[in-house]
Amino acid sequence: MPFQPRSSKLSNKKYLIFDFDETISTLLIDWNDGYREGIVSAIQKYDPSFTLSPHQLNRKWVNFELENRFIEHFGQSLRKDLIEFHRVFEKTHYTGCEPNSAVIEFIRSSRGFSIFLWSNNHSETIKRALADLNLTEKIDRWVTCEQVLFSKPHPEGFSLLQIPNTALKEYLFIGDSSNDEKAAAKIGLDYLHVDDFVRLIKK
Repeated sequence: MPFQPRSSKLSNKKYLIFDFDETISTLLIDWNDGYREGIVSAIQKYDPSFTLSPHQLNRKWVNFELENRFIEHFGQSLRKDLIEFHRVFEKTHYTGCEPNSAVIEFIRSSRGFSIFLWSNNHSETIKRALADLNLTEKIDRWVTCEQVLFSKPHPEGFSLLQIPNTALKEYLFIGDSSNDEKAAAKIGLDYLHVDDFVRLIKK
């Protein structure tokens, strides 16, 4: 049965922007198998003094804001190296994806919304995961890491998603991380954490 918006948080929205990993689905990738070390190595090519503490290396993610600051300084060349590292790492470590069933059912059954995707992952990974989930045809627009110079929380990616002559109030961004929330705030978009979104659509 098609989803009918019953909340003011959705009733005036036309465009829903979803993050992918841990929002639509969790990518089954072992990020502990050299991911952070690979990012450090890519940056050290341009700044040999760069390092992460053991505590930082044990964290789940490298800080995308930190990456963006290095890209501001070293430019497109560093960005290309980071994108290629992401592409190869994700390709060789991807073993599938664990769907967020509530979100996927919403995307499959909803009417009246355009569904957009904005991810810091590589398009090869996203295309593979969407195919595994049988969702490819449900996504109207998407932005992935190789299409932009800066990753979320930088707002650049939204410029590739926004429909000309549409108002920000028509958009809702759904994500799981501070990167998503900060990007929404910088743009001026309404934002919902995916857990809150799931509670909303289950009402």
